[in-house]
Amino acid sequence: MTKKKEDVKEYIRNVLSQSASIETPSFAKIKDQKKNGYNQVKYNWRADGYKYEVRWHTRTPGAPITEGNTWQVRRHKAGVGFGNNARPPVDEVLVKSATGKKWVPFEMWQASIDAKTANRLTKEQRRLLDNGHWSDKK
Repeated sequence: MTKKKEDVKEYIRNVLSQSASIETPSFAKIKDQKKNGYNQVKYNWRADGYKYEVRWHTRTPGAPITEGNTWQVRRHKAGVGFGNNARPPVDEVLVKSATGKKWVPFEMWQASIDAKTANRLTKEQRRLLDNGHWSDKK
């Protein structure tokens, strides 16, 4: 492996992760990706019964010009279909709120993305998408 690749891996693990909107553990699995028109780094781990995915990405094609590099945070907990501990699955996205941070159902997040794609985005949906993209500057 070249020195440059080692430097990039070191930066992703120890520097970039520090700007995430939630603490990213050192044991997180990391995937560095080149996407169509932007770069992305995913951090995945499990804790407290949840599977976490924290994604950093450069400005995506079509994003507002003011949007720079951002983070998105998602967590999932599998449901239990029967028995004393039965519960539905939980799939949530972390967004900014008046009190700091809150988890919102992924269905709301996806509905906002779908509305944006269809050019039907409401003010509330725009606010949700804005609040779910965290700046990489702390």
